[in-house]
Amino acid sequence: MNNEPAYYVILSRSDQFDLTGLADLLSRSLCTPRFDVITHLKHSWGLLHKAHMIAKAEELQQKLAQAGIETFILSATELKTVPHPMVLKKAIPEPGGLVFQEEGQNKFLAWNDITLLCAGEVEETIQMKETLPSDGKAMKWMARTGLSVTTAVAIAYERSKKREVTKERTDSSYYLDLIAKGGLKSVRILGNSFDYSYLGGRMGYNALINFKNLALDIAKFLPNVTKNHGMRAMENKTVMRNLKYGGLKNFENEKLWLMQLNP
Repeated sequence: MNNEPAYYVILSRSDQFDLTGLADLLSRSLCTPRFDVITHLKHSWGLLHKAHMIAKAEELQQKLAQAGIETFILSATELKTVPHPMVLKKAIPEPGGLVFQEEGQNKFLAWNDITLLCAGEVEETIQMKETLPSDGKAMKWMARTGLSVTTAVAIAYERSKKREVTKERTDSSYYLDLIAKGGLKSVRILGNSFDYSYLGGRMGYNALINFKNLALDIAKFLPNVTKNHGMRAMENKTVMRNLKYGGLKNFENEKLWLMQLNP
């Protein structure tokens, strides 16, 4: 079953990604509950539908075209993969490109080699171990029980020990990815741990302010590259809520879709 062919109907233009409108169209065209379609779109973005027969993919493409939605079809084997990025701890955006160090050597990623710029605030669930204090009432409890001394002491000892529990906490991380064309090196900046010293007097008091400054500094050198909705949100301050992604997979899947739109 895993070797079955698959064909993706892919939205051709990033500016046509309208969650509500696409959900209505796809729900009617596929005879699928609207809630299920919305869930799919939030996860897969412009990879609108996956069909196991080319005829089914072409049928959906025609229905969407009648509504003015431009799409194209790729087989699963034709999908471009997202390159694994190198994480940068420090870099400087200069007029010709991004300057950084790798293995002690200065490296340079030219702006005209960049095909995709993605940025976003990604919500991540972090598991943390926490040690709870011992039960200070254990010895008093032992004195009140009618258990044998040996049994009571053993139970009281277990209750008096410190306990380690695992708790989940939701936090935000800031991601900025520069994807280069033609198999060139692609890089990632993790905003929470990046060295923003190049900002000098423009450095702000928290990671978000500095991350936005960095992202906008880079974006001004890349006016014509494809950008994800998180990057566009930073350039348009009226929709800053769109900077947020519900998880790293959500961020990566939008990037996968946008990869297909670039030659």
